[in-house]
Amino acid sequence: FLALIICNAIIDPLIYAFHSQELRGTLKEV
Repeated sequence: FLALIICNAIIDPLIYAFHSQELRGTLKEV
């Protein structure tokens, strides 16, 4: 269970950063 929390803490920011980059790219295109 602890490993799941650690993985989540590591993966969540990566996913968030990736999505915000995608969002910025989309906003730039518009």
